[in-house]
Amino acid sequence: MEKLSPEQIKELNEIARLPREEQQARLQEFLSTLSEEQIEFLKSQQEQSCPFCSIIFGGVTSNKIYEDDKIMAVLDINPANVGHFITFPKEHIKNSFEMKPESLMYLISVSNLLAKKMQIVVKSDGFNILISNGLIAGQRSEHFIVHCIPRFKEDEINFIWKPKMMDESIINNIIKEFSNFKAYNERKVVGEERKSDEVYYEEDRIP
Repeated sequence: MEKLSPEQIKELNEIARLPREEQQARLQEFLSTLSEEQIEFLKSQQEQSCPFCSIIFGGVTSNKIYEDDKIMAVLDINPANVGHFITFPKEHIKNSFEMKPESLMYLISVSNLLAKKMQIVVKSDGFNILISNGLIAGQRSEHFIVHCIPRFKEDEINFIWKPKMMDESIINNIIKEFSNFKAYNERKVVGEERKSDEVYYEEDRIP
């Protein structure tokens, strides 16, 4: 299998340091210069380091329930309950904080539709749709996934925590920090009246 040259590795590392919105175009240009063997080599390297990329590339067998050009959903190999599945982006993204808003909304929207269908299929009493960012929160891989877990009466799955008291000064500081926070900037529309029920989004989150 043909490996990448030192110059190609250097270029790939430079692409990885670019802002996310610039990466995709540069990456496509870069891939177009590679031989088929070099592309296979890149895939094998990604597969070895990320089990979910391996599923996407077909290196690991999975019980797939859904796939499109952006995301994939498979049954979890260690399910909490029957029908437990995970959805994840095909792009290698570490967590939800690094996803573009529209990509995250699409992933959650499809996960929700799949969960609704799964609830009918397995006749569950409820559903959990879970996001975990970071090892301490339960994330076990550096590829963002959403857990979708059917819930049944007396299934012995508990998401219980011991309530903690917060000092009044801490509460006030948190409220102060969020007082001027805007999730999105409004787009400026020239020559058009804005309807009150329309929401306009910038492509990038603030801050």
